Amino acid sequence: MTNFSATHWVNLSMATATGTTRLTWSAVHDISQTGTVTDTAPLGELNASDMFRNTSFTGFHVTVDGKAYGVFRSGHTYAVPYNKGIHDIWGAPVFASGETTQYLMPLSGAANCFLDGTRLATPGGPRGIETLAPGDLVQQTSGPPVPVIWIWRQTVLNLPQTPPLIRLRAHSLGPGTPARDLVVTPDHAIGIGGFLVTAQALMNGLTIHEVAHRDLPEHYSLWHVEVAAHCLLLAENCPAESFLAYGDRDRFDGHDAYLRHHGHDRPIPEMPLPRILCARHLPPALKARLGLVRVA
Repeated sequence: MTNFSATHWVNLSMATATGTTRLTWSAVHDISQTGTVTDTAPLGELNASDMFRNTSFTGFHVTVDGKAYGVFRSGHTYAVPYNKGIHDIWGAPVFASGETTQYLMPLSGAANCFLDGTRLATPGGPRGIETLAPGDLVQQTSGPPVPVIWIWRQTVLNLPQTPPLIRLRAHSLGPGTPARDLVVTPDHAIGIGGFLVTAQALMNGLTIHEVAHRDLPEHYSLWHVEVAAHCLLLAENCPAESFLAYGDRDRFDGHDAYLRHHGHDRPIPEMPLPRILCARHLPPALKARLGLVRVA
């Protein structure tokens, strides 16, 4: 999405979202009110950071005449901004239908997560992240096991413009690390050498590389584990960070249930380790270990 000036917005009254699968509403109203739809990242596509007045993109959108219009939300207000002079969408059949199942939160708008099937270490042995529940114990890299506070899930639509996931092949960081292939989002941090290094900064094109879109299904789920404090868990026997709240819990399914249970979005301070975001900042020894000696 690029910035554009809206002259109107369609108010979706009594709107209710069912996770990321369906958004329904009972009535619509055409509101004459100007405002700029702002690509705040900017990423050139609809994502969770995009804003319209005081509302944020929900991930849902409607399609009118082949053009996608994002649904923005603030509290109980759901808005679809548009410019009436350029493309008048008021009265389009999609609004009379009372629902949309079109959901797209590109990976660039996703939180740092693990792919379906990732196994985390627990006192009883490795368990698939999707099988964990609040109260279950997960193993840290150091210290006693800690209880899960919440399991977060986000569904992503696999499109050509969706930034690819990163695969750390088995033993890419050393014998048994990871024990099996580990697939994470690009900004998910791995604990190595006293640093938190994002997966994309570790890429060497051979043992750590992007996952081709063709190797993923049309839709896939990303998962994360929230525990009391930001720490390193063992994912496929590889130190990987637990959930760190950047104000992005509402991008996941179950956020309303989380708020009902906890009352608010609980802050989680980041652990006191340096975070490395790109390969050129890696220590020389780690560059050599990964085969990145030519990285400037």
